[in-house]
Amino acid sequence: KDTSNSSYGTVVCGTESNGTFTWGTPVVFESSAIDSQPTLAAGGNRIHVAYRASDDNGGIRSASISGTTPTFAAETIFAPTGGEYAVSTCHHLAYDTSTNYVIILYKSYNGSAHKAWVQPVYHDTSDGTYTLGTASAEFSDLYLAYGGVIYMGNDQDVTLTHAADAGLKLKNTNTSGNSGIGAQLTLQT
Repeated sequence: KDTSNSSYGTVVCGTESNGTFTWGTPVVFESSAIDSQPTLAAGGNRIHVAYRASDDNGGIRSASISGTTPTFAAETIFAPTGGEYAVSTCHHLAYDTSTNYVIILYKSYNGSAHKAWVQPVYHDTSDGTYTLGTASAEFSDLYLAYGGVIYMGNDQDVTLTHAADAGLKLKNTNTSGNSGIGAQLTLQT
């Protein structure tokens, strides 16, 4: 958290040689104010940074490092604002080198209760992205609350939203209303 730069999430990498450190240029990984100090873990030839952004979403990014320059992959939201997660704080990370899972530990407060969470996310070492589960370690069930949303795409441009007592709504956020140009649903056998 760089308080001299609007509290943006910022990382500085360095190298050590014979007791002398050489620091690189600060790199912003979240270009909005972050509300808590980020936490770091290393694994899969990358660093992993967890933080709470100014919109209160808990985010994680990974970065490869060349010399003193980190290159960050896209953000993954692991604790969306609202609902059970409410506001996530006190992030801690661990990297399991035998499975390439990042284990995120954090707590949340929804205005009436504090909760503790442990969330494993699979780290794809080829591109630095995170997923829930893998082809050989699937998750069994997914439970979403009323109005729960599944966001798809790198810019979350397609959503699948639960409409209470009505069904599901598929939406392309790049369109509005019923323009005829929107998300497409193809059913195949």
